[in-house]
Amino acid sequence: MKAVIIGGGYGTRMHPLTLRTPKLLLPIAGKPNITWLIKALKEAGIENVYLSINTNQLKVKKFLGNNEYVKIILEESTDHSNKLGSIGAIKYIYDLLGDDDYLIIGADNHFSGLSLKEFSKFHDANKGLATIALFELPNKFLVENYGVAVTKNNRIIGFQEKPRMEEAKSKLASTLVYKISRGFFSGPFNKYLESAGNLDTIGALWEYFSKTEHINGYKFAGLWGDIGKPKSYIDTNAGAMNLAKCRIIDDAAEIPPHAIIKPPVIIEKGCIIGKNTVIGPCTHLMHDTLVGDNSIVTGSIVFEEVRIGDNSKIRNSIIDGHAWINDCVTIDDYSIVGFKSVIKDKSHIFKHSRVWPYLAASGIIDGDVLPTEFDNSKLKNSMYWV
Repeated sequence: MKAVIIGGGYGTRMHPLTLRTPKLLLPIAGKPNITWLIKALKEAGIENVYLSINTNQLKVKKFLGNNEYVKIILEESTDHSNKLGSIGAIKYIYDLLGDDDYLIIGADNHFSGLSLKEFSKFHDANKGLATIALFELPNKFLVENYGVAVTKNNRIIGFQEKPRMEEAKSKLASTLVYKISRGFFSGPFNKYLESAGNLDTIGALWEYFSKTEHINGYKFAGLWGDIGKPKSYIDTNAGAMNLAKCRIIDDAAEIPPHAIIKPPVIIEKGCIIGKNTVIGPCTHLMHDTLVGDNSIVTGSIVFEEVRIGDNSKIRNSIIDGHAWINDCVTIDDYSIVGFKSVIKDKSHIFKHSRVWPYLAASGIIDGDVLPTEFDNSKLKNSMYWV
């Protein structure tokens, strides 16, 4: 069996954060997500793993260093316009590595409670063409973000890709964790490719095969999230921090007696917290970040050397490295403030807004603040993890 992590996408839904930091290196409960995936594979007894990335993600290769456990596959794509897509990436890997049983994991996944060893055993025992790990969503309104499977006696008998809530027949979300039997790629998969137009919609593939082939579903409980979008990334990090009961406060951090720290939190070395400031819960402050007096930072991931002024409120958002958040700023849920950007005094960033790197923004910000032109080369060597 060959184990493969697919990570060749360009993270456009997470821009501008992923212009600097590939999704595989985004922190979950204080660690790059790639480390959690590798840990799960090692616990399953997998002897080595192939990691498929694009040529813009060499920071991942640098982070892994001389890691003999992970073998890198570079996909032949240069930007979002010619990316292989999930289905195209699977075919590319198969063409390189040949026919075998495959355990495939998407790099957007973060999970706890899914034993890959038991998952693999289940697949072998049930003799299906493929098995998909399924996670029951806590709320039905979430189905519009995922592919969902309909099962009977562990067999998938129907599949809906991002159905409307009122039309959904299930809350069982299809995670990008699959085990696929030998012969699938050389037979049914090739026939599908002859008729498929979009090689990036993996749900369309399973919708097609649920009608014609023996596809099993393996249900698991615990924690699962997709880190490919701001809301799901922030929510998944919060879930992982709660599960791990994170209370990591570096001895070199400066926290005055009147600051309030609400676990779970991660506060790294060199951080300085102001008087009467509230940090947490579910907040990660990376090294050398300063937070002023009477501020609140909750449910957020704040990268390195950020400056947050007095009387500011940041809720469930992502602040990339070296950004300056001035005094009396409010940043609402699921927003992203880019690398080395500046948010001026008394500004208000509304939900789901984004400020691109190196920009100054002020006043009411509702939506994206974009440059007329953007040179990504300045971000190439400015990543926290390497």
